[in-house]
Amino acid sequence: MTNPLYLSGTSYGRTLVSKSQDSVQRLSSELSSGGESGTYGTVKDTKLFLDLQGMLNRLDSYKTNAEYSKEKVSEAVDKIGRMRDLATTMQKDISESKSSGLPNQENFRQRVQDMFGQVRSLLNSQFNGSFLFAGTAKTTEPVIDLKTLPGIATGSGPDTSYYVGNTDAIGFQVDDNLFIEMTPNASNPGFEKFIRSLRLCSDAVMNPPDLERLGQANDLCLEAVSDMISMEANLGSVVQKIEKSMESVQERESPLMKNLQAIGYESTTEMMHAYFQEKTNLTIAEEITIQLIKKLDEFVKSLPF
Repeated sequence: MTNPLYLSGTSYGRTLVSKSQDSVQRLSSELSSGGESGTYGTVKDTKLFLDLQGMLNRLDSYKTNAEYSKEKVSEAVDKIGRMRDLATTMQKDISESKSSGLPNQENFRQRVQDMFGQVRSLLNSQFNGSFLFAGTAKTTEPVIDLKTLPGIATGSGPDTSYYVGNTDAIGFQVDDNLFIEMTPNASNPGFEKFIRSLRLCSDAVMNPPDLERLGQANDLCLEAVSDMISMEANLGSVVQKIEKSMESVQERESPLMKNLQAIGYESTTEMMHAYFQEKTNLTIAEEITIQLIKKLDEFVKSLPF
């Protein structure tokens, strides 16, 4: 019959070895990571550690939102600037057509059709897989084919029938007290005025020039340019707010990280001491287990069979 004392001692020794091996492996991993606690069980204050980690996660979310928002707003500013350039070019074209004697009507209308295509392309621009000027309808092209729109009479008021997105604001929380609304949608008055100007021009009679129609188109272009400049300025200030919020988040992140390290991290000296202590414990445990196994083996061999 096998001696239960040897068996229980051997089992205990193996358990001791296993625990020591786990401790050595954990400490080795923590040393290589700069002393980060591998499990909550080794943190000095678990509740505080989790609270601080939650705060840092929230700040990290703010940083992600801020970076995304800044890129998206900057992209919108670029597209609005290009749209403004088109409106400026068109206004000059209209002005020259008014003052010239007999402008070529076909050439003028072709330039208008080309403008329709360029405007639609800019307003249907995408950023990170979603349409930039569509409101929250991110998967729908916000502007239909402008060339299919009918001409309009002089004196016509605002008409956004070309727009099939929505007017819901889309934005992101970039700090505790700062919510950034995204870009204007394609039905913005600055865009609508430019498109209305082009629609007036598309039916303009040029021989002789329809001065009333061209005059209204010219004025709408000038208003559109002014509105787009305001849009660019407003979005520029939004970018500045985002940048300030990013600086604020970084300033708040540093002390939180230090507090987290104080309760969840150990110094290299402490880690090295603990590591070598556990290595010693492991060596002792292994030696004890080996001796117990030898004793058990001798005992088994002494039994009569």
